[in-house]
Amino acid sequence: ASRLWQETLSNYLIKELGFTQCKYDSCLYIKRKGEHLCMLGIYVDDIICAHNGDMLNWFKDKFTGEGGFNAKHLGKLSWFLGMAIDQSDKHTITINQSQYIEKLIKRFMPYKEGRKIEMSMPCNPTTFQQLSIAQNENEQARAKKLPYLELIGSLLYLSTMTRPDIAYHMSVLCSFMHNPSCACFDAAMSVLLFVHGTNHYHL
Repeated sequence: ASRLWQETLSNYLIKELGFTQCKYDSCLYIKRKGEHLCMLGIYVDDIICAHNGDMLNWFKDKFTGEGGFNAKHLGKLSWFLGMAIDQSDKHTITINQSQYIEKLIKRFMPYKEGRKIEMSMPCNPTTFQQLSIAQNENEQARAKKLPYLELIGSLLYLSTMTRPDIAYHMSVLCSFMHNPSCACFDAAMSVLLFVHGTNHYHL
Protein backbone atom coordinates (compact mmCIF):
# COMPACT_ATOMS: atom_id res chain seq x y z
CA ALA A 1 0.00 0.00 0.00
CA SER A 2 2.78 2.44 0.87
CA ARG A 3 4.57 1.69 -2.43
CA LEU A 4 1.38 2.27 -4.43
CA TRP A 5 0.77 5.52 -2.57
CA GLN A 6 4.26 6.80 -3.37
CA GLU A 7 3.85 5.83 -7.03
CA THR A 8 0.49 7.59 -7.23
CA LEU A 9 1.78 10.75 -5.59
CA SER A 10 5.03 10.83 -7.57
CA ASN A 11 3.31 10.25 -10.91
CA TYR A 12 0.83 13.05 -10.25
CA LEU A 13 3.45 15.56 -9.15
CA ILE A 14 5.76 14.80 -12.08
CA LYS A 15 3.39 14.05 -14.96
CA GLU A 16 0.45 16.30 -14.10
CA LEU A 17 1.98 19.23 -12.23
CA GLY A 18 5.42 19.32 -13.85
CA PHE A 19 7.55 18.82 -10.74
CA THR A 20 11.06 17.40 -10.99
CA GLN A 21 12.14 14.74 -8.51
CA CYS A 22 15.50 15.46 -6.90
CA LYS A 23 18.25 13.03 -7.97
CA TYR A 24 19.81 13.00 -4.51
CA ASP A 25 16.70 12.85 -2.34
CA SER A 26 13.69 11.08 -3.84
CA CYS A 27 11.41 12.74 -1.26
CA LEU A 28 12.08 16.22 -2.66
CA TYR A 29 10.17 17.66 -5.63
CA ILE A 30 10.89 21.03 -7.27
CA LYS A 31 8.97 23.19 -9.72
CA ARG A 32 9.97 26.58 -11.15
CA LYS A 33 7.66 29.02 -12.93
CA GLY A 34 9.77 32.00 -13.98
CA GLU A 35 11.09 33.57 -10.79
CA HIS A 36 8.70 31.59 -8.62
CA LEU A 37 9.69 28.36 -6.90
CA CYS A 38 7.82 25.57 -5.17
CA MET A 39 9.65 22.81 -3.27
CA LEU A 40 7.82 19.86 -1.73
CA GLY A 41 9.29 17.66 0.98
CA ILE A 42 7.39 14.39 1.34
CA TYR A 43 7.29 12.15 4.39
CA VAL A 44 4.73 9.35 3.86
CA ASP A 45 1.54 11.45 3.63
CA ASP A 46 2.88 14.67 5.14
CA ILE A 47 3.95 17.38 2.70
CA ILE A 48 6.06 20.44 3.50
CA CYS A 49 5.84 23.22 0.95
CA ALA A 50 8.52 25.90 0.61
CA HIS A 51 7.49 28.54 -1.88
CA ASN A 52 7.49 32.13 -3.05
CA GLY A 53 4.96 34.18 -4.96
CA ASP A 54 1.56 32.50 -5.29
CA MET A 55 2.92 28.98 -5.71
CA LEU A 56 1.33 27.65 -2.51
CA ASN A 57 -2.20 28.59 -3.59
CA TRP A 58 -1.53 27.18 -7.05
CA PHE A 59 -0.37 23.87 -5.58
CA LYS A 60 -3.26 23.62 -3.11
CA ASP A 61 -5.85 24.30 -5.83
CA LYS A 62 -4.34 21.74 -8.17
CA PHE A 63 -3.67 19.08 -5.54
CA THR A 64 -7.07 19.10 -3.84
CA GLY A 65 -9.04 20.19 -6.92
CA GLU A 66 -8.00 18.55 -10.17
CA GLY A 67 -5.88 15.99 -8.35
CA GLY A 68 -8.70 14.95 -6.06
CA PHE A 69 -6.41 14.35 -3.08
CA ASN A 70 -8.06 14.61 0.34
CA ALA A 71 -5.60 17.03 1.95
CA LYS A 72 -5.78 19.76 4.56
CA HIS A 73 -3.52 22.81 4.86
CA LEU A 74 -2.30 23.05 8.46
CA GLY A 75 -0.69 26.47 8.10
CA LYS A 76 2.82 27.69 8.76
CA LEU A 77 5.21 24.88 9.65
CA SER A 78 6.08 24.78 13.34
CA TRP A 79 6.51 21.06 14.11
CA PHE A 80 7.71 18.15 12.00
CA LEU A 81 9.12 14.68 12.83
CA GLY A 82 9.75 15.63 16.45
CA MET A 83 11.50 18.87 15.51
CA ALA A 84 10.32 22.34 16.45
CA ILE A 85 10.66 24.79 13.56
CA ASP A 86 10.85 28.51 14.30
CA GLN A 87 10.46 30.88 11.35
CA SER A 88 11.28 34.48 12.19
CA ASP A 89 10.08 37.66 10.49
CA LYS A 90 13.68 38.19 9.34
CA HIS A 91 13.39 35.13 7.08
CA THR A 92 15.58 32.89 9.23
CA ILE A 93 14.61 29.35 10.17
CA THR A 94 15.88 27.43 13.19
CA ILE A 95 15.11 23.87 14.24
CA ASN A 96 15.56 22.15 17.57
CA GLN A 97 14.54 19.03 19.48
CA SER A 98 14.29 20.47 22.97
CA GLN A 99 11.14 18.52 23.84
CA TYR A 100 12.68 15.31 22.53
CA ILE A 101 15.75 15.85 24.72
CA GLU A 102 13.55 16.41 27.77
CA LYS A 103 11.79 13.11 27.09
CA LEU A 104 15.15 11.34 26.89
CA ILE A 105 16.20 12.82 30.23
CA LYS A 106 13.04 11.53 31.91
CA ARG A 107 13.48 8.12 30.31
CA PHE A 108 17.17 7.50 30.99
CA MET A 109 18.05 9.53 34.10
CA PRO A 110 16.87 6.78 36.50
CA TYR A 111 19.80 4.68 35.21
CA LYS A 112 22.22 7.39 36.37
CA GLU A 113 21.52 6.74 40.05
CA GLY A 114 24.61 5.51 41.84
CA ARG A 115 26.83 6.19 38.83
CA LYS A 116 29.42 8.95 38.63
CA ILE A 117 28.55 10.64 35.36
CA GLU A 118 29.27 14.27 34.63
CA MET A 119 28.55 16.53 31.72
CA SER A 120 31.71 17.73 29.98
CA MET A 121 31.65 20.88 27.88
CA PRO A 122 32.12 19.71 25.23
CA CYS A 123 32.18 15.94 25.65
CA ASN A 124 35.83 15.02 26.11
CA PRO A 125 37.13 13.16 23.01
CA THR A 126 39.97 11.63 25.08
CA THR A 127 37.45 9.79 27.24
CA PHE A 128 35.84 8.30 24.15
CA GLN A 129 39.18 7.20 22.70
CA GLN A 130 39.79 5.13 25.84
CA LEU A 131 36.51 3.21 25.67
CA SER A 132 36.53 -0.54 25.11
CA ILE A 133 34.19 -3.51 24.98
CA ALA A 134 33.21 -5.41 28.13
CA GLN A 135 36.30 -7.28 29.31
CA ASN A 136 34.71 -10.21 31.15
CA GLU A 137 31.44 -12.02 31.77
CA ASN A 138 30.72 -10.07 34.96
CA GLU A 139 30.95 -6.76 33.15
CA GLN A 140 28.85 -8.11 30.28
CA ALA A 141 26.17 -9.12 32.77
CA ARG A 142 26.18 -5.64 34.36
CA ALA A 143 26.10 -3.92 30.99
CA LYS A 144 23.16 -6.01 29.80
CA LYS A 145 21.05 -4.51 32.58
CA LEU A 146 21.60 -1.04 31.10
CA PRO A 147 19.56 0.22 28.09
CA TYR A 148 22.64 0.96 25.98
CA LEU A 149 21.12 0.20 22.57
CA GLU A 150 18.00 2.26 23.32
CA LEU A 151 20.07 5.22 24.47
CA ILE A 152 22.37 5.04 21.45
CA GLY A 153 19.45 4.84 19.04
CA SER A 154 17.82 7.88 20.65
CA LEU A 155 21.01 9.94 20.58
CA LEU A 156 21.79 8.85 17.03
CA TYR A 157 18.45 10.21 15.84
CA LEU A 158 19.23 13.46 17.63
CA SER A 159 22.69 13.74 16.05
CA THR A 160 21.43 13.18 12.50
CA MET A 161 18.55 15.65 12.81
CA THR A 162 19.60 18.73 14.80
CA ARG A 163 22.78 18.07 16.79
CA PRO A 164 25.70 17.35 14.43
CA ASP A 165 28.04 18.51 17.21
CA ILE A 166 27.78 15.05 18.82
CA ALA A 167 28.31 13.09 15.58
CA TYR A 168 31.90 12.12 16.45
CA HIS A 169 30.90 10.81 19.86
CA MET A 170 28.05 8.81 18.36
CA SER A 171 30.36 7.22 15.77
CA VAL A 172 32.55 5.97 18.62
CA LEU A 173 29.68 4.77 20.79
CA CYS A 174 28.05 2.91 17.86
CA SER A 175 31.19 0.83 17.43
CA PHE A 176 30.53 -0.85 20.81
CA MET A 177 26.91 -1.80 20.24
CA HIS A 178 27.72 -5.52 19.94
CA ASN A 179 29.41 -5.72 23.35
CA PRO A 180 29.26 -2.46 25.32
CA SER A 181 30.99 -1.97 28.64
CA CYS A 182 29.52 -0.04 31.55
CA ALA A 183 31.97 2.74 30.70
CA CYS A 184 30.37 2.97 27.25
CA PHE A 185 26.98 3.48 28.84
CA ASP A 186 28.40 6.15 31.14
CA ALA A 187 29.93 7.91 28.12
CA ALA A 188 26.59 7.81 26.32
CA MET A 189 24.91 9.27 29.38
CA SER A 190 27.50 12.06 29.43
CA VAL A 191 26.46 12.90 25.85
CA LEU A 192 22.82 12.99 26.94
CA LEU A 193 23.70 15.32 29.81
CA PHE A 194 25.68 17.48 27.39
CA VAL A 195 22.80 17.94 24.95
CA HIS A 196 20.46 18.59 27.86
CA GLY A 197 22.81 21.24 29.21
CA THR A 198 22.94 22.82 25.75
CA ASN A 199 19.25 22.39 25.04
CA HIS A 200 19.12 26.00 23.83
CA TYR A 201 21.31 25.16 20.82
CA HIS A 202 19.37 25.51 17.59
CA LEU A 203 20.34 24.55 14.08
